[in-house]
Amino acid sequence: MNIFKFKFKRTFSVLASCLLLCACSNSAAQKPQVKELFAFDTYVSITGYDSSDDGTKELLNALSGEFSETYNKKASEFADGNYPNILECANVCREWDGRFGGIFGESINFTCGALTKLWGISGENPHVPDASELSAALSTLTGEDTPFSLMPDETMLDFGASAKGFACDKVKAQLDSTDAQCQIVSLGSSTLLYGRKPDGSKFRAAVKDPLSPSAYLGTIATDAAFISTSGGYERYFEKNGVKYEHILSPKTGMPVETDLCSVTVIAPAETENGGAYTAAELPPSVNSLRRTPSSASLRRIKTTTSMSAQELISRFMKVQNSPSRKTFKPTDIIIVLVAAAVLALALILRNISPESGLNAAVFHNGEQVALLPLSKDGVYPFDEYGVTVEVKSGRVRISGSDCHDKICEKTGFISSPMQTIVCLPNRISVRIINDSNNTDSNIDVVLN
Repeated sequence: MNIFKFKFKRTFSVLASCLLLCACSNSAAQKPQVKELFAFDTYVSITGYDSSDDGTKELLNALSGEFSETYNKKASEFADGNYPNILECANVCREWDGRFGGIFGESINFTCGALTKLWGISGENPHVPDASELSAALSTLTGEDTPFSLMPDETMLDFGASAKGFACDKVKAQLDSTDAQCQIVSLGSSTLLYGRKPDGSKFRAAVKDPLSPSAYLGTIATDAAFISTSGGYERYFEKNGVKYEHILSPKTGMPVETDLCSVTVIAPAETENGGAYTAAELPPSVNSLRRTPSSASLRRIKTTTSMSAQELISRFMKVQNSPSRKTFKPTDIIIVLVAAAVLALALILRNISPESGLNAAVFHNGEQVALLPLSKDGVYPFDEYGVTVEVKSGRVRISGSDCHDKICEKTGFISSPMQTIVCLPNRISVRIINDSNNTDSNIDVVLN
């Protein structure tokens, strides 16, 4: 009888804990607020956990405006001192190239603007240049140490490999001077995880599967950090059955040839210029990652990790078996099963409640233009923005677009909170959110 009472009390305490956890999950969690914008030719999200205006959005808009000047101006026009951030970013790149430029066999060169413009992969009319055009564009590249004022007239700048990471560094510096406690700034390929989440948990970043853009390889749990993902799977065009990705080699003028789909690099938040350093070029092979030396030049980023898609998959599938694990008794198993059933029922009831319904928010230039419930099937043409959005069986996709690359269409259906489809040419994004326009997921950011 005493044994029965003991087991009943223990069972009751477990069930009570489960119910209390479910009850508190809605009320105790502090909901983050999300701002959207287009900057640096990409979709940007700013997630904050307090209502204070820290100026992050204004800073990103200002930085994006300055760097956009490189699209149409010659390098020599930036020597007058009116572009302090471009000059600073150039100096960071020079240091970066000196430390790491030869490791992956391909050196990033920010004087490749004419080459980038020739291909036009991110524009409306991408072009496969012939040999003479490539030769002419490559002749405009010069050493990065050359002062802007001494660069040839034909030389143009392109900070596509570093500007987003540099912007993350600038945002962190600004946040350090405020009372901001936690912020997540995602610029697509580069992300800043700042501060500490209100509940003390680690940031959770989902890594998009480059072979299935609507799915994840897995998630990374980390403290405050800079994270950058490099890959050619989101910006490319096809010509005569050949795919041409946007990462160009400054040596050959052609897209970089690699057997890697994606590489993700993580640097701790205290790393100096950590955002710029993590914005790395895609290495040519898995072997080049294995040959990366652990020399003094790399120890500055102590916990940096480079992971190929294959390495990520193996890491997420790895199961830790502890030899000291205790064996469950039959009564313990019954308690666990009952507790799991109660928890599952509570979660199901929570998920079907009207308050937790999911919607697809449609944004244009960072401004929300529509909110579509995923519980209602339908096809929604946005003719003024050049896209058609379809909702079906609790999922959403961009089913039609007048953009040239159709990457938004190829993403397919998405169905989980925080997942996003982006049409860069039309400056449209579709993101899954909950009724209150706040994120409702254990994933804080998706790495593209």
